[in-house]
Amino acid sequence: GGMQLSLYSRKYRHKLHAPGTAVYVTSPDDSNSLGTVMSVPTTSSPWYTVQIGDHIIDKVDPATVWEDDPTPSQDTHTDTSIIDGTGPSWLREHTELTLLVDSSFRQGTLERDRDGDWTFQSCDSDSNPITISLADIMYTYRERLIEGSLVPGWPLNPGGSDGSDIYGRFVSAAQLTHQQTPQDLRQLHKLCETDRRIWTDSYGEEHHGLTGMETFETIDEATYQRYKSKGIVAIPTMVVFTIKPDEHGRPYRVKSRIVVLGNLEKRSWEAEDLYAPVITGTGSRLLTSIAVSHGRREKSGDCKNAFCHSKLPESETVICRPPPGCPISKPGTYWLLKKTLYGLQRSLRHWYDTFTGYLKEMGFKASLNDPCIFIGHPIKDQPPIYIGTYVDDFKYHSVSDDVEKWFEDELSKRVKVDFMGPVSYFLGCRYQWFEDEHGLSCHISQPGFTEQVLDKFGMTDCTSVSTPYRSGLKIDRIPIDGKDKTEKPELLQEYQSLMGALTWLTINTRPDITVAHKLLSQFQANPSPGHLEGAKHVLRYLKGTINHGIFYRQNEGCMEAHVGWPKASDGGATLTPYTDSNWGPQDASDPKPEEEETRTVTTDEVKSIQGALIVRSGGPLWWSCEREKRTSRSSSEAEIKSLDMGDRQIQYLRHICTDLNLPDVTAPTPIYNDNKGCVDWAKTGAITKKLRYLNIKEIAVRDSRQEGTITIEHIDGKVNPADLFTKEMGDVQHFLWLRELVVCDPSTMGGDGNVRPKARLAAKSVLWKAGIPVM
Repeated sequence: GGMQLSLYSRKYRHKLHAPGTAVYVTSPDDSNSLGTVMSVPTTSSPWYTVQIGDHIIDKVDPATVWEDDPTPSQDTHTDTSIIDGTGPSWLREHTELTLLVDSSFRQGTLERDRDGDWTFQSCDSDSNPITISLADIMYTYRERLIEGSLVPGWPLNPGGSDGSDIYGRFVSAAQLTHQQTPQDLRQLHKLCETDRRIWTDSYGEEHHGLTGMETFETIDEATYQRYKSKGIVAIPTMVVFTIKPDEHGRPYRVKSRIVVLGNLEKRSWEAEDLYAPVITGTGSRLLTSIAVSHGRREKSGDCKNAFCHSKLPESETVICRPPPGCPISKPGTYWLLKKTLYGLQRSLRHWYDTFTGYLKEMGFKASLNDPCIFIGHPIKDQPPIYIGTYVDDFKYHSVSDDVEKWFEDELSKRVKVDFMGPVSYFLGCRYQWFEDEHGLSCHISQPGFTEQVLDKFGMTDCTSVSTPYRSGLKIDRIPIDGKDKTEKPELLQEYQSLMGALTWLTINTRPDITVAHKLLSQFQANPSPGHLEGAKHVLRYLKGTINHGIFYRQNEGCMEAHVGWPKASDGGATLTPYTDSNWGPQDASDPKPEEEETRTVTTDEVKSIQGALIVRSGGPLWWSCEREKRTSRSSSEAEIKSLDMGDRQIQYLRHICTDLNLPDVTAPTPIYNDNKGCVDWAKTGAITKKLRYLNIKEIAVRDSRQEGTITIEHIDGKVNPADLFTKEMGDVQHFLWLRELVVCDPSTMGGDGNVRPKARLAAKSVLWKAGIPVM
């Protein structure tokens, strides 16, 4: 138990390194190169054969081969031994280990954190990072080896002969020499030995997982011909190789996925047979705000090999060909699928039905308005548990530890699942939690994705700017080059790719770039070079605010903390919407006398921009910016349209809150707007001469008020946070102040989770002048 063996040559007193080991080779000029051992010294040949890059070097002296880089370094953390060179040689940074975690073996690597402490790094199937502290491993590794909870390397069956106790193999991307992924298995022979081994291990992990779950049955040619006579033709498969990044965007894990070419299926399905819903971004943020208001950290889970859990009905018999170049399947064999596989047209629907069936079997009830939000009361006289699902990922929380434990135990009985504790990375967003005696806070951001976007478009070293808007050049006024889109395919592709990236940021964690994104999106069909420059200006803004994101705070809403208005009776844990509109051209309210009166104004430029923001638990739950389809004849009409836009979303959220039995629906939801005429119209319902041309059928906000679901309240325009979503702001200070109401850098959050931006002092003076009391 715990005995370690090392192989030494009887002739040479140098430690031998097994084939496939990464080593350093010292050349005659004393430089050191990283390579891979191909063959070891023997009695007939006392030399190593080492592959360095794409070159094979024979007759390498064993005295020049090292397991660690012999080059001296000034970095205090470059000594990768466990402590001052003590401990077994396999306990080093980037070493592959198998660790017993929560009664199941997990494969990962040994790494150091920023403080120099040792950690075990692993991840789930979607590369959500998992970090386990091993700070005491220098004292406990012997005991771990003896009891079997720590295994060097990645054996296939550390927990038993059938491998049933292992959850999934982690193949690290740390030692990849090239970041380009192979196109298919047949290209692996073109790679260097190190990369070929890594990608082969990754494919072996995927194949082993499928066979372990009995996803398919291997059949021979004769059996296949019998199925073929019945009209069942084999569908090709392929392997998709990917490099999964960590939360900082760095290469973290290599992953292989065997995928069926479902587009070659002979069956045709109706849309309802294929549709499978996922939780909306608004629904996910609602669950986070509920958890924060309860003072609980959301927890996350991941169902392993999700699509391989659902059994294929007999009416959907599928036969596949193994991927070309598969090193495991024998030639002339086929796969008869017993369960669904990635790529099949109905795999997603089968998995959704399977997983939701498990939840309903456990007593959960889905929201009628968001079928991926569930609530359950599994234990009598205990608080409920809330769950949100997105394909094979889910998050959950309950005020009761017992209820959460019951859920984990019951779900584990039905599906192979990995519970990862408090959410740290979910659907591409980083979650950070702050807690002390004042309450709980959660900050959600996308710094890793933002870094990737900056790198992709060559903006990593760009100069940052204060706002996403260019001074003196409105997006609506960017010159059109007049060329057809077919004349500029490269510009079109780059612009659409960049706008797609900005869309993902805007709808998730960056409401502060909503207006810039909305205006730039108008030109995706045929952009001009000026529009690309405008989009890259947004990247310069993101460069300086890369860690900014939305946040939620228990007990005290951020609106209250910043402006002292409105005063929520329960600390901000209710829906609070704000609406606003910018009537006509963006500079209509601030004309410039020196500008020529003959300036041409486009039809779109005179259309108003409506903005709306809904806040809960102190942070933005939903936000939107829309340019009206029909030009408003007055500012009141434009504001009424924004009010109606906010009301539509409030009704949707109130329906979900009703399904979840939340207190948000116990009283009408107040909607705040800064236009007195709009507020008076909504309250009285009187049609004045100024508004008699308004199409009342299109505006249902008064019906909502009469039904008692909302109230309309007036707020001073200087402190209306929805103003952030109505125009390109030329006032930098006002933009920065409004921005701090919806996004912030986590470094500005105190230990108690309170947001304390410098702009708060300036905000107080504005409020005092406006006659609004400040908390």
